[in-house]
Amino acid sequence: LIQRILSTIPNNSILLCGIPGCGKTPILLHLKGRLAAHEDPGMTFFPVYIDLRGVPEDLLFATVADAVLGQLAFAPPSKAARFGSDYGHRDLASDFRSVIRALAESSPRQPRLVLLIDGIDELNNYHPRTTQRVRSLFMASLAENLVMVASAVEIDKHWEQEGSPWYNFFEEIEIPAFDLEKDDRDRMPRDG
Repeated sequence: LIQRILSTIPNNSILLCGIPGCGKTPILLHLKGRLAAHEDPGMTFFPVYIDLRGVPEDLLFATVADAVLGQLAFAPPSKAARFGSDYGHRDLASDFRSVIRALAESSPRQPRLVLLIDGIDELNNYHPRTTQRVRSLFMASLAENLVMVASAVEIDKHWEQEGSPWYNFFEEIEIPAFDLEKDDRDRMPRDG
């Protein structure tokens, strides 16, 4: 699974779907370490873990900025010093451009900011315009340097047409539920 993700993120965002407790969060956290050490011939990955579970809509963009700027300690100062509900998607896009410029100066290869977003299904509760604004961050000038690996129990795709924010955005990977009792039985020594 990790190999599949590593081979996909240079070209596409990924959505990990599965029931609560199937291991989505540990996968994202493991992926953060793997990406930081991953040697790619054309890119240097800069992973940032962001937990959106319980984040109110008016703090979404400030929460993302706080995680990115906090985890990439050398990132330049930002307008995000005024974190709060007045910090919007345009502020975040501007800060992303500043961060990517700083990453490009420190890396010999193309920087790729990888947002590891836990609980993206929180956006199911937000206004559709907010979801559109999230997607717009991955378009145009940021597209070459920004990618997402997100987790969800289920993402709302009630608009399956091209106008949907999630239309053709993610490669979806279903994380199967595992049977802990079976796993324990498989580890037990066999008689004979």
